[in-house]
Amino acid sequence: MLYEIEFEIRDKNGNIIESTQGEIGKKLYGKEGPLLVIPEHLKVPALREFVERAKEGEEMEEEVPPEKAYQHRDRRLVKKVSTAIIEHGDRLAPGMYVAFGDVVGKVIAVSPGRATIDFNHPYAGKPVIVKAKLLKVYKDPKEIVERIISHYGLDVKAEWEDNKLKLEGEDKEKLKEYLMLYKVNVDVE
Repeated sequence: MLYEIEFEIRDKNGNIIESTQGEIGKKLYGKEGPLLVIPEHLKVPALREFVERAKEGEEMEEEVPPEKAYQHRDRRLVKKVSTAIIEHGDRLAPGMYVAFGDVVGKVIAVSPGRATIDFNHPYAGKPVIVKAKLLKVYKDPKEIVERIISHYGLDVKAEWEDNKLKLEGEDKEKLKEYLMLYKVNVDVE
């Protein structure tokens, strides 16, 4: 199944942490508007649980505790790292963020040749307010393929023949990647 959702996560002061709308949506997800997801892609447990139990059109808005948001702070995620393995490691300063693949950490302290980096989410250990709406649930593979093509604006013609998907067009490889990402079980020729 594929789910289409809108959501916003705010701190207790109303500051937006994540959203599918506006500039934040564009920055985080490459476009503004609803997001196509499968539950396991959602990092916030409260969102994941909502998507799994909600019916189309259902909304939620609630304050969620840290374990249902960005988890509790974990001191094991504060690491001492050699600055030699960090690009521009000689220019590190407390407060900067550094990326290791798809993991980002905040520099806490710097000493000669070493940096202390906190890989906890900035909102770990804090409650947040989650507002979400489940717009649509796609169950039929044909409907899922059509929605992925339209959502991402792919240049692909998809035809079904004997439950096999035939693809033509410039973006057929991209569509195959999305089908794997969303774990859509279809036989593609």
